[in-house]
Formats: sequence, C-alpha cells, structure tokens
Amino acid sequence: MMLPYSLRLLGLALVALLAGTAGAAPPSAIPAEVHSRVLSEGSARVIVEFADPAFAAGARQRGRSAVNRQRIADTGARVEARLPALAMQRMRRFDELPLLAIEADAATLTALAASPDVVAVYPDRLYAPGLYQTIPLIGADLTTEVMYDGRGWAVAIIDTGVDSGHPTFGGRVVEEACFSILGDCAGGVTQLVGTGAAPNCSYSTDCFHGTHVTGIAAGEHTTYTGVAPGADIVSIRVFSEFTGSANCGSAPDPCPLAYSSDILAGLNFVRISATSPIAAVNMSLGGGKFRSQGACNASDPPMASEVAAVRAAGIAPVASSGNESFTNAMGSPGCFTGMISVGNTTDNDVVSSSSNSASYLTLLAPGTSVKSSVPPSLFGGTLWAVATGTSLAAPHVSGAFAAMRSAIPSLTVDDGLQALIDTGTPVTDSRNGITKPRIDLELAIKSLGPGECFNGLDDDLDGFADYPSDPGCLTGLWPEDPACQDGIDNDGDGRIDFTGASPDFGCTSSFDISEAGPSSSCGIGFELVLALPLLVAARRRRAASPA
Repeated sequence: MMLPYSLRLLGLALVALLAGTAGAAPPSAIPAEVHSRVLSEGSARVIVEFADPAFAAGARQRGRSAVNRQRIADTGARVEARLPALAMQRMRRFDELPLLAIEADAATLTALAASPDVVAVYPDRLYAPGLYQTIPLIGADLTTEVMYDGRGWAVAIIDTGVDSGHPTFGGRVVEEACFSILGDCAGGVTQLVGTGAAPNCSYSTDCFHGTHVTGIAAGEHTTYTGVAPGADIVSIRVFSEFTGSANCGSAPDPCPLAYSSDILAGLNFVRISATSPIAAVNMSLGGGKFRSQGACNASDPPMASEVAAVRAAGIAPVASSGNESFTNAMGSPGCFTGMISVGNTTDNDVVSSSSNSASYLTLLAPGTSVKSSVPPSLFGGTLWAVATGTSLAAPHVSGAFAAMRSAIPSLTVDDGLQALIDTGTPVTDSRNGITKPRIDLELAIKSLGPGECFNGLDDDLDGFADYPSDPGCLTGLWPEDPACQDGIDNDGDGRIDFTGASPDFGCTSSFDISEAGPSSSCGIGFELVLALPLLVAARRRRAASPA
C-alpha cells in the first residue's frame, strides 16, 4: 500500500499544477496530518471547505438565506461529483456553510486536490466530554429570588444529550437536535431534529455528562437548583459511540466521542435553525493543546469562523478550558478567538490543579465537587451525583448569561462579559501567577442597574422607599410588607424593619423588589442590594427552627 499511496501523493502536486489555471486547490490545502492518517489507517475523517464569497463571520447572521443555501448546494454538488464512493457513504452537508465532512482515502485526497472549488481540507478531530455547592458562591441563589433566573431565554447545551424527563427540568427542554455522522441518532440516522431527538446516550456511564451540565446551567429542584432555573433548554447531542482502548483510553469502553464536524453542525443549528431566543451555548468538551488563540484558529478555521458568527449573532459561546493541568495552554474549542473560556475553581477560590490555564483564559467559575442532575437510568435510579472539572465550571457562566438577559433583554454579549469580568472576584493561579475573575452573578447584574434603584427614594411612587431603606425587608416576589417600614431594627442589621415575631425572616433577604411597579424608573426592574451575610444568617435560623 505504501508505494501506490506515495505515487498518489506525488500526483497531487502534479494534478494541482496542471489544473492551476482552473483554480484547483494547492497541495498545501491537504495537511500532513491527514496524509499521515490516510497512510497509516487507509482513510481519515476530514472537513472540506469549498469557495464561497459569503463565508466570513461578518457576513453570516442568524436566519436562513435561500440564496446562500442554493449557491452552497450548487458548489457542493460540483465537489461531490468528483469524489469516489467511499467519501459519499458518511457525508455531512451544511446548508449554510460551504463545507463537507467526509471519509477520505488516498483517491479522495487526489480528487480534492484536483477540484477547482476546494479551498482547504482539515482533520475532523475527535473531542471528549470534559470530565475529569457552588450556586450561593456566585450569588445565583439571590438573583433567582427576584426572577433574574433566565426566564424568557434559553441555554443551548452541546453535549451527550439531556434526560428531558428529569424532574429538575420541569418540561423546559423545548428544542432538541442530534448530529452523529456515525448514525447514533435515534433510528440510526446521522441527523435528527425535533422532540425526543437528543436524549442522553445510554452505552456508557459517561453519558450522564450532558444532563449534569444542564442541571448546573438551568436545573430547578429542592435538591439542587442551577444558575438560571427559569431558562428553557435546547439540547443538542453530538457524541457518538466509540470502542477500544485506542479511542477510549482509560475511560469506560465503549465511550462517547464527538467529531468536530458534528460539533460544528450543532453550533450552526444554534445560530441558524433554533427558534428559541438563546442567551448562551455551552460546550463542556475539548481536546488538543493550544498555547495561543492564533494557533487554535489555524487548526480549525471553519470552527473558529462559526464561533465568531455565533457571538456576532448575540449568543454567548461558552466552553470549558480543559482538564489536562496545562498552565500555558487550553484545549479546543475553548481556545478559539471569541470563545468565552472557563477554568475551574474550588469553593474556596483556589484554581483546581487539573484546570487548564493560559494568559488568554477568560473567566473562572466553581467546578469542583459540584452536585447536579444525572439520568437515573445510568445510576440505578439515582437522580443526583457529584462531579469535578471545567465541564462543570462552564455552565455556571452559560447560566449567568441567561440570568443577565432575563434582567436586561437587550444586553450584548460583550457588555455581559465585561460585567462578569469587572465584578468578578480576582483569583490568582498559584501554578503560573495568572489572575482571572471568578464570576459573581449578583454583583454583575447589580452593576448593570441604574443608580436610582439604589438611592433610598420612592422612585416609582408606590409608597415604599427602595434601598437603602431596608435591603433585607422583602423576600421572593411578594409586595412590600408595611411593617418593614416602622423604623425599628429588629434583626440588628442596622436598618429599619419589621417589629413583629422574632426572628423576622422577611427582613433578611438580599434583594429589595419594591421598585418593580409599572411606573418604575429603575430600568431593569427590581432593586438589587448586596447583603449575602444577612441571607446566610437567615437561612441558618430557618434551618434551626421547627417546620
């Protein structure tokens, strides 16, 4: 096999030179990594990019374009016409992207090099799930109390699928899609969209991953509640079943892995096809080692371009940094320009030793020993489990974007990210001295509110002053209790409050929603005040009191 294939490699350059006047792809369009894999294994998965004038992040917006689709289909058909039968067997087409994902042998590479439409060929790499009590730490329990809980928005989860029947989701899995070039979607198909299309996979205990991640971002239950428990969920399953130690390594065999082309299809679905208003897309998965965003972008230009397009469409792309203990590099897709990458901290604000870090890491979030939802079918009926990794840090950020958008629907990705950066708690990684912000959702939302919500005046003329009259006076969504305005400080917090029974639980919540009336001038609605110690004290008193 060596000699015929070597001759084919030599022929690639000759074919390209002979076809040069027709605009054939240069030999360099097929990277050495692909040649090597075909040489050793006989074939390799690749992503083929063909020429298209609109294939630029700035030119692509959310929504379908009939003109673009037809142009892409026509050019793709010309490329396909040159390909041998093997390439056609497991092909993925992209309606809005000038790409094909195919299985390529030596004859296929020769045909690609000779095609006047082919711009480049990239390896279709494999990604693994990013495996390796956090909500109060980032203030998400407080934002939830005043309905900044993601309602009206959705979080998209690109992962191993979601157990939509889990009680923590309460029917909020509103859209589902599956992309598996190996045919792991229901019915053995390679692509499926609609209700029931993306349940958790079942061939490995690692199939819990998507359900666990989703619970952190948007779960709601008395046992465990996530960052944005009012948000809808768009579940996108991209993992396929693989076997053998060469694929699974030390993971359980069989194991879930995802081709980059299937992840790309999931991202494209989020940007183009999903009908829900999506605040963020979460990718708790990864692979590779990249010391710079430039190197990362160059390794997979189609993915880099789609990440940029998703962000330009107003959707926050969020990914885990990876769990290989790198101190000067991150894995893909967290490494792409425009991606909001997230590293893992403990509840004591220490960067986990397994968390990848680099100068271009974006944020930190808790991801150590996080309790969240799991499919009971994989755990003998158990609904909850604890896991650790950057996979669990990322959905804290995805949920935070949904919560911020529920407070300020017009919020841009850039402004929301800046708020998380500016108000985050600085944490220095002792391994490399790099300091990054650990998110504080409560402070981020508060920083986005207008000043009149915190001036102590009755701005909406409802008869009750807002902060700092008594920031601990109100709970939940109930109207103000006039007894909280009697001028007596019963709970010793230094502010006037309730004179009745002691302890006065209603006077120790961390949010004042008195300015939420229809004539409010407070812009985003509820006033927010920082009084976490008071809330903690109140909860301790509640826990100590008989029901």
